[in-house]
Amino acid sequence: MDIFWIGLGGGVGALARYIIGKAFNSSSIPWGTFIVNVLGSFLLGLMVGVNIDNRSYAFLGIGILGGFTTFSTFHVELLTIWKDQKKSAIFYLFLTYITGICSAIVGLWITAS
Repeated sequence: MDIFWIGLGGGVGALARYIIGKAFNSSSIPWGTFIVNVLGSFLLGLMVGVNIDNRSYAFLGIGILGGFTTFSTFHVELLTIWKDQKKSAIFYLFLTYITGICSAIVGLWITAS
């Protein structure tokens, strides 16, 4: 049954990622991908912090956030930017990793309070 919930959540997350990507990926920096990855890191930090049950984690963490966040798209976009705008690519790389890690920490911190 977990497979069903993971698949359903993955579809929901992928659709949300697509909508946000279309809305925000119009500049040289793909802000839509940045937003979904940082928001996903934050929400996953919250989930880990509240120690949700396995079935909920399967649907929300693996399914929705797994479909929502996108490590592979981030790297393809990063390499595309690198071709023409190396400084922008370096900025995007560090901004995404640092903000993503900090967002996950904030999510954990909020649940520890």
